[in-house]
Amino acid sequence: MNKQWLLLGGLGIVAAIIIAVVMMTLRSPQPRQVTLTPAKSKRLLDTATSRPASAVDFKIAFADNPATPPRTRLYFPKPLRPVAGLPPAGELAQLPGGTSRIDLSDFPDGDHYLYVVADGHAPQWRRVRVRGKEIVEGMEDEVTLYPSQYVTIRWAYNTTGKPDLSPSNVVNGRTALAQFGQLRFFGMDWQMWQKDASHKTMFGDVPMLEFHRISRNMGFLPAPDGAKFEDLVEAPTDGYTPQSLEAKPGLLLYCRVEGNTPKPPDRGYGKILVESVSTTRPTDINIAEDKFP
Repeated sequence: MNKQWLLLGGLGIVAAIIIAVVMMTLRSPQPRQVTLTPAKSKRLLDTATSRPASAVDFKIAFADNPATPPRTRLYFPKPLRPVAGLPPAGELAQLPGGTSRIDLSDFPDGDHYLYVVADGHAPQWRRVRVRGKEIVEGMEDEVTLYPSQYVTIRWAYNTTGKPDLSPSNVVNGRTALAQFGQLRFFGMDWQMWQKDASHKTMFGDVPMLEFHRISRNMGFLPAPDGAKFEDLVEAPTDGYTPQSLEAKPGLLLYCRVEGNTPKPPDRGYGKILVESVSTTRPTDINIAEDKFP
């Protein structure tokens, strides 16, 4: 009998040890920090050899010469009119700086727009034309990126199409526009675009209210000298021109929107006031900008 009790006791001790080991195994380990290095894109090619006909070279520079180059990516957005054979939209490659060579051999014939996107800098696009699986235009591009600028605009718009801009008859708001950002209602006709002051290139450090629609009697009309935003309660019905203007603090304008359709709310009258222009990203206001996830 004593031997049986001893045997049972020994088995109990063994069982307790096994349970303890199992519990230690199941216990969550202490978290540890792991630094992950992004995998090199299969699209990045060696620049030491001659460029293949289906590849494009991007030479990246930064106008502000940052001590540490920011994360920079080549991005292919979803086209407005997709064609058969296109690769999925999204990030094509992370660009390490200097000259990068990107393989586009899976792009079909046609014109394709690629965006160079760097943290804290205004994105830029470049057109690449493919014919017979070869790049015939845009095979080499030098891209100088400029710090992002944010244009804060106070605005009001009459959604009924009438020129009445009194407070009770308008939708109003405040929005910060970054590169390619479009203001609600007004964005059907124009957007904020950082341009080159010399007009030698399409991109630079000058924030412009840039028209992408041109038509008769639409666009901007300067407010009378000395007027305040609150004073503009009735918009003129004539005298508007689609002339792009530099966004400067204090710029006060009437705006007649042509819109995508010839009826309200697409077509109508509004007013805008540029409150500020800054390279500091605002935190207390909605920012209208392109997204590159």
